[in-house]
Amino acid sequence: MDTGVVNYKVLRLELSRDDKRRPDEEERVELDLSSGSSKMGTLLMTLECFLLITVKISSQLSVPGFKREAYVKKGDINIGMITYIHQFSSRQFCSEDVWRTDALRTEVPAYITELVNQDDSLLPNITLGFIVMDGCTKDLTALAASLFLVDPESVAAGHTVVGIVGPTTSRQAVMVSSLLGLFHIPALSPSATSDDLSDKQRFPFFTRLVPPDKFQAEAILDLVQHLGWSYVSVLYSEGTYGENGAKNVERLTRSRGICLAVAKRIPSDASEGDFTDLVNRMAANEKAPAVILFLEGDDLDKLFQAVRKANLSRQFKWIASDSFWLIKETDFVDLAVGALYMDFPSGDNTGFRGYLENVSWRRSTNPWMSFIFEGAFNCSWTDETNVTGTKSCQTYSTLGEANSMALPAVGKHIDGYTVYAKALHRLIGENCPELFNKDASRNFRSCIRGDLLLDYMLNVTFDGYSEPIAFDKKGDMNGQYVIRQLRGAKNGHELTSAVVGDWVRRTHSLVLDRRVIDEWPDMRNVLRYPVISICSGSCQPGHYYQRRELPCCWDCIPCREDEITTKNVSSCRSCPSFTWPDSATRSVCEPIEPTYLSMTTTVGLFLVIVGSFGTTCAVGLLLVYRIKRTNRLLKATSLELSGFIFVGCTLACVVSALFVGYPGHVVCVLRHAGFHLAVTIIYAPLLVKTSRVYRIFRAGKKGTSRPKFISTKIQIIFTCTMILIQVTVLLSLQLILPNLPTLMMPIPLKRQVEVTCSITKLDFLLPLTFNMILISTSVLMAFLTRKLPENFNESHYIFVSTSSTLFMWTVFLPTHFTVVYSQYRSVLLSICLQVNAFITMSVQYGPKVYAVFWLNEHDVGINVGASVSTGTNRIQHAAAGI
Repeated sequence: MDTGVVNYKVLRLELSRDDKRRPDEEERVELDLSSGSSKMGTLLMTLECFLLITVKISSQLSVPGFKREAYVKKGDINIGMITYIHQFSSRQFCSEDVWRTDALRTEVPAYITELVNQDDSLLPNITLGFIVMDGCTKDLTALAASLFLVDPESVAAGHTVVGIVGPTTSRQAVMVSSLLGLFHIPALSPSATSDDLSDKQRFPFFTRLVPPDKFQAEAILDLVQHLGWSYVSVLYSEGTYGENGAKNVERLTRSRGICLAVAKRIPSDASEGDFTDLVNRMAANEKAPAVILFLEGDDLDKLFQAVRKANLSRQFKWIASDSFWLIKETDFVDLAVGALYMDFPSGDNTGFRGYLENVSWRRSTNPWMSFIFEGAFNCSWTDETNVTGTKSCQTYSTLGEANSMALPAVGKHIDGYTVYAKALHRLIGENCPELFNKDASRNFRSCIRGDLLLDYMLNVTFDGYSEPIAFDKKGDMNGQYVIRQLRGAKNGHELTSAVVGDWVRRTHSLVLDRRVIDEWPDMRNVLRYPVISICSGSCQPGHYYQRRELPCCWDCIPCREDEITTKNVSSCRSCPSFTWPDSATRSVCEPIEPTYLSMTTTVGLFLVIVGSFGTTCAVGLLLVYRIKRTNRLLKATSLELSGFIFVGCTLACVVSALFVGYPGHVVCVLRHAGFHLAVTIIYAPLLVKTSRVYRIFRAGKKGTSRPKFISTKIQIIFTCTMILIQVTVLLSLQLILPNLPTLMMPIPLKRQVEVTCSITKLDFLLPLTFNMILISTSVLMAFLTRKLPENFNESHYIFVSTSSTLFMWTVFLPTHFTVVYSQYRSVLLSICLQVNAFITMSVQYGPKVYAVFWLNEHDVGINVGASVSTGTNRIQHAAAGI
């Protein structure tokens, strides 16, 4: 609509469309006034009311079809009431069709005024009266009815009408309160909820017993959040009711992180195709099955008709405003099952029902009592209908004779009259208490002013018929909403509503039955799966949120294995070294338990067993040589140098076992020093032995004298010297580069930390180079002495042993430097030591031990001159160590 345009159509006394809606439905005045045009809207309304009053006073106004009937009971002070009995039609303002159940509400003033007049503590000696008018469910009709309440020539003549309870809808309230405000007459509505009515500049004498729509939107959003939904759609009718509701919803969604998948205003002239397109558009957003409804009139019918046509009855979950109760009177109950909607507390009807049981049509002055009896007994007052078998209403005396009688919601109307009674009591008691004296001359009109009465009404507080009554400074109710859910009856064709929660405006608190979250009823009240209406679910631990255009929609991007999510889960951050994300939340870096090669592993246990076996073998050989030291075959291998070799093999096997277990400081030193020293102790005497044999037989070939430095003592000195060189290197490196236990992560992206010894390449290669020189030289010497006489063929075994060792080191060393895990390096070094020891013991000394124990000493050919014709016995004896 254009700004400032007001669509009242007051002077047009006919309507262009048929309106069969129930009067409880909010009929909103169709206006679209910006903040800059509100004064213009007020001016137009004032001018309109002035024209109507002018026409009425001049007796020129004629309202076709308007029934000027009134239910009147005189009192010292009268309170008017505008309710609805007749429906509206396109031909006249009040049709012949009647809301028979709602007509019972006209008895509320009689019921409550009777209670007030019987209560001596409330308005003593003052009778409270009432005037009830039929608003015929339309705004213009309600305005016409209010004219009669303020017209001195109307049925209210002679009575002091101090206020009005009603009208029930916001559209009527806008009209009526504008008129009554000119006469300073308060209007207290039981159910008008439009936010516009909170504007005291436009409606200074309006109050109501329900919260305004903006709080309904807050209650709906609280409900949405309580259900865990963050992605919903909103459909709203054109007009103040729907547009204000949607505006409040949109405002609240922005502040609460809730996104709108579809937000669509339904124009009053929307076609069936428009609804079909709308339903298909919502269905395309499969992640947003929840739909908030602010719909009026036949918009509900058209929407659900389109849903049924598209066969999407189970696609949507409805959260609706207070107008949604209309769905119970449509053919779409199966589509609305499970829907949650806002309603007002209804209270207990026991007292009012008891009053109605004594109401008789014969004694009543209620002009609509005939309709009430027709609705209660399904009877007729005409003879023609009796022919069909319908009983005559005259056969019944009181309403108490009815088997069952459905009652309308009357709690707010009862509370409305109570508010007036309590406010009048305080007003009179504090300003003109003489009015309580029935014998005094009383002028109620001079005492009870509209503005003063309104002030007292706003300060009234009491426990009302259905909830505590209290108003804010704008005249709005500090009330609450009850949340109802439509549930299917067992027959599968009807709906019942059950209260599943409430929302209190004063505390802005929501209480909801937990089962509503976990269960969703089917048409036959069969519980279905919980409803999920979110754009994007929570990311799993280890994922961060990558936002999309809508704030509640995102993609979950995985972090790397070694990364945690930041506090706002918007990015990833790598864990420091030797830590790893916790498995539960992936938001905290926890220290990694370090690992090492231990006996609990198969490999570790195997290495210890083999090392123990090798140590036993080396010690056994040493004992054999000690016991059989006089054996010529063993003496020929040089007992002293062999002793060194046995010690080296023993040390190698012991050190190989040290690579299994926790690498403490002492263990690290022993590992490093023992590894290199064991190899040196094995191959230093081998080098001395092979070089000694080579020099002796080389000299023998030349026929020269015995070579120098071939004595046993000198050989031991050479051996010890080479061992001492290695010890010096190791001690120097330990002082410069100490071997300490340290942590390492072989692969930064893998959750594994190893505790190992901090050995640098220089620390490892320098002593290793010395050992490689020893081994290579031993291989060379063994090769040069390979053609010695039979009785000195030990060189063959030495050559095989050293060559095999050299080959093994050539293979193992590159692997040692390329392997990633320190545990694997420990395994390789341990195996290297064990293989060295076993090759040396088995190849060099295995045959000799076999010969000692299983062959006769004289069968072992030790012919000192067999192959060297030019050698002397003296040189040969020296080579044999004799």
